[in-house]
Amino acid sequence: MNNADKKALDIFLKKLDFIANSTELNTEFLNGDKNERIARAKKDYAFFVQKYFPHLATDECGDFQIKAANKIKKESRIRAVLKWFRGAAKSTHSNIFIPLWLWINMELKFMVLIGPEQTMAKKLLSEIQAEFEANEMLKHDFGDMMQQGSWADGDFVLKDDTCFVARGRGQKLRGLKYKGHRPDYVVMDDIDDDEVCENPERVKKLIKWILKAVLFIGDKGNFRVIIANNLISQNSVTAHFSKQKTWWHNQVNAIDDNGNPTWHEKYTKAYYQELRDEDELAFQGEMMHNPYPEGEIFKAKETQFIKMSWQTMKSCSSVVAKWDIAYTRNKTSDYNAVPIIGFKQDRINVFKTYCRQSLMSEVLDWMYDIDKQAKKHNISIEWYAERQFWNELVKEAVEAAAKRYKYYLEIVMDDTPQTNKIKRIIKGLASYWQMSKIYFNEAEKESYDMKTGLGQLWAVDYSYTGKDDFPDALEATVAKGKRSIIAQDMDYIMGRNERLQGLY
Repeated sequence: MNNADKKALDIFLKKLDFIANSTELNTEFLNGDKNERIARAKKDYAFFVQKYFPHLATDECGDFQIKAANKIKKESRIRAVLKWFRGAAKSTHSNIFIPLWLWINMELKFMVLIGPEQTMAKKLLSEIQAEFEANEMLKHDFGDMMQQGSWADGDFVLKDDTCFVARGRGQKLRGLKYKGHRPDYVVMDDIDDDEVCENPERVKKLIKWILKAVLFIGDKGNFRVIIANNLISQNSVTAHFSKQKTWWHNQVNAIDDNGNPTWHEKYTKAYYQELRDEDELAFQGEMMHNPYPEGEIFKAKETQFIKMSWQTMKSCSSVVAKWDIAYTRNKTSDYNAVPIIGFKQDRINVFKTYCRQSLMSEVLDWMYDIDKQAKKHNISIEWYAERQFWNELVKEAVEAAAKRYKYYLEIVMDDTPQTNKIKRIIKGLASYWQMSKIYFNEAEKESYDMKTGLGQLWAVDYSYTGKDDFPDALEATVAKGKRSIIAQDMDYIMGRNERLQGLY
């Protein structure tokens, strides 16, 4: 045994001791009704996790974890993408808790765990093997099941002939079978990584391998296939299968639109705010499935913030807002985006912004609120919206808002060129950015909308393919308001133009 294997064995043995000590049978457990406990555990996922895994489940299950487990248990032939934020325990649930829950319900006979490569896959599978070997509570209620196999081999089998196999990404899977059973639970954990995602051809090859190899190793009856990954790139296996209609896409962000933690049983609002303050781009990528690799044009460190007030906006020659319309609210939809911009001769003041995956009624409520505040300060906002998205659904939402607020928001339909959107955004904003003419309101710096919008803007580059609703709305609004900037730079002279030589 080489030094690496000796070190790995030592770690594994220590893990067994930790599990055994953490699940030691106490009086409360022994005096409880075993049959009643087992019956409840088979039905109640949260109870199963908390009762048998106190060493791993140090916090209560989140609603999203329970929902995913119930969905996977209910549908015997499911393909699912668990796109959960970093720190959501997706590996623990998809690799340990869910398969063990299926096993006690006699829903699992052959599990295949696929990791980035064979060594990592073995390590990941050893986590569930350690539970079978050392979890005293699990063994007491469901029997000492370990029979043969080793963490070092990546395969092991229980006394009831349930088989567990570890494989690396891209390895041969054809012909996997044990005593007549073919795989019925396949989990791909961290199938994406930065190196693969940087190479589109490798991503395509990996997708083809999943379609041709992974999805054909099962049999009739139970066959559950799970991808557990956060979205690290738009060019990724996770991104591809999240868009497929035959896959259940379970996206879970770390926080909601108000900054409240999704897994509030474990995390606090203050904790996530601290992460955002440290690095907004990293937070969006790791926690919100918005992987914004910073581009070379609109850099975060070059973003200018200054104090702005309604008085600041009143001193502007015009205040303009353009609504980039999105119709629905879900975790994959476009964003409703509306920047409120004040234009002066020497600068473009981005005073407030809306940037959320929301209903049209919600963004209209926000627009009315801003409009009423502006009127109190004798400021008139020029409202625009994209003509091509103006349909009956939008009209109905606008009519409903007018009834709620007892007046119509004067929204003018406007055209924005639709070809080469990214090039248009860069062409329309880059020069102002480079000349330090674009400023953002310091008071809005920590708001969800400003952070989200700037995250999109910072990522824009010629090769960018992610969400671009805020940069699109920003460019369109600047395009509408820049005429006032140009006009202020002109000197007007009345009289005959001699170059026309008498031609009118």
